Amino acid sequence: MDILYGEINTFCILIVGFILYKSQRLFTETDARRIFFWLLVTNMLLFAMDASWSYVNGRSGQLFYVLNLVMNSGYFVCSILVPYIWFLFSEKQLEAAWMEKRKYCCLAALPMAVAVALSLLSCYTGTFFTVSGNNVYARGPFYGIHILVGYGYVGITSLHCLLRALRTDSYAQRWKYLSLFFFVVPALIFSSLQEVFSGCAFLCLGNTLGLLSVFVNSLEQRISLDPLTQLNNRLQMERYLQQRIAHYQGGNPRQLYLVLVDVNNFKKINDTYGHVEGDRALQQIAEVLRQTARSGFAARYGGDEFVLILEAEEQQAVEQWCCDICRLLAELGEKTPYELTLSLGIACYTPEYPSIAAFIAAADVAMYDMKPQQA
Repeated sequence: MDILYGEINTFCILIVGFILYKSQRLFTETDARRIFFWLLVTNMLLFAMDASWSYVNGRSGQLFYVLNLVMNSGYFVCSILVPYIWFLFSEKQLEAAWMEKRKYCCLAALPMAVAVALSLLSCYTGTFFTVSGNNVYARGPFYGIHILVGYGYVGITSLHCLLRALRTDSYAQRWKYLSLFFFVVPALIFSSLQEVFSGCAFLCLGNTLGLLSVFVNSLEQRISLDPLTQLNNRLQMERYLQQRIAHYQGGNPRQLYLVLVDVNNFKKINDTYGHVEGDRALQQIAEVLRQTARSGFAARYGGDEFVLILEAEEQQAVEQWCCDICRLLAELGEKTPYELTLSLGIACYTPEYPSIAAFIAAADVAMYDMKPQQA
């Protein structure tokens, strides 16, 4: 059993090590990348301590007794640091405002610091764990505090993720928040099993599955985003539109609208001011689309074309969105040496469209009907 316990932990260390190797460029933000790095490292240390404990627990000799104390102290410290670092990572992904204030960061770290100190002192006080004279580990009288702190960090940020997912109208943001929420499901289930069956290596399996889910979801987000504008790309747009069309086939009082957006005279901007300035113009347009259609879905369709997918009770609301977009772009144009204007074509979905391509083509026709003649 000890050999199997150690082998399972070792296997999980290898998996998390692979994620660590592959995730160096996964997150664009430096803080998020650094926090995720330490999340992976502390998990690997946790698994290593857990595996080592299984080999020294119950063996006779002063050396094994000392190693048992050291391994358990390290295990308890890491099992507090892991949920705390996950709490930081999750809140960072949620862009929580409290993380910008030092006093709130200190308050958030206080339970972790106390639990870490008690974990280290348990070698002498037996607060969280004890090691008997015959070198056998047992839980201490205040073991529940350790569990409360760890589960508290995970529970608070999970609830925060769920509430954000329920409140946002953005498809991409909702999926991001839900992926953070679902990370804790395997971790909580397997860690709870290890609390009941302390001789089985469930914790490492749950944490590894959770980290794999975060890694895969982050990869999917990278794949689904346009690298220049950070909007959804064409593939993600087609997936989303397919889902929404399937939903609307069942009937819905709100109509599904697609707005195809094209930048007027974009080639002239590139030719006159260079491709770097052209890229900056596309980024500015993307930001305006992101701000204006927060309750919809914005994507870069290709080149200088974008797509908005919106739900509204009538087309007038969509037309107002389009007016807001043009107004904000006109304000930006006052700060640039060139004018940023758009041609927008609106199409309302009906079951008569035989395919997604036909739906997009209808918006394309409407867009070219209003597009000015090129200079």
